[in-house]
Amino acid sequence: MKIYLLRHTEAYNPNNIDYYQTDLKLSEKGKKQAKELIKKLKKYHYDTIFSSPMKRARQTIAPFLKTLENPKVVYENLIIERHTGEFNGKYPKRFFLNYCLKNNLNRISFRPKDGESLLDVTKRAKKFLKFIEKNYKDKSVLVVSHGNVIRCLEGLIKKIYPADFYKELTLFGLGELKEFDV
Repeated sequence: MKIYLLRHTEAYNPNNIDYYQTDLKLSEKGKKQAKELIKKLKKYHYDTIFSSPMKRARQTIAPFLKTLENPKVVYENLIIERHTGEFNGKYPKRFFLNYCLKNNLNRISFRPKDGESLLDVTKRAKKFLKFIEKNYKDKSVLVVSHGNVIRCLEGLIKKIYPADFYKELTLFGLGELKEFDV
């Protein structure tokens, strides 16, 4: 099975917040980046396209979908971005990371009040990966999601333990596409 992972393009974030599960639309730059992705995405065939239901993921893939005849698209909650609970959408960018570092909290296992740890996100990603491995064997799928979910999916595909995600994996750039054989 081929899995293509695509991180959404630039979100509209005028207040420069840690947005995680805040449902932001794309910025004008992000819309332009989404249109520019068409050429890159057209190089491959996808039997099914899975997208996070969040606006920035849906808007990233929308221009490409317009070029296809009857695309099979599934909007999947398992690949929605990490929920940082009490921190979500309230503080300046990188506040959550800095809070973890300042308070000597493990950013992989720390679960904010009403939120998820990266281990929780990894469990969701694992459930999603098992689902597509079972139901899309010998197929090609495109997954449009968010930084944390994609990091977890890539780590699971490469068989990297979650504790090593930040050491061994670099965050996908906005609009970055990578191909994996599973």
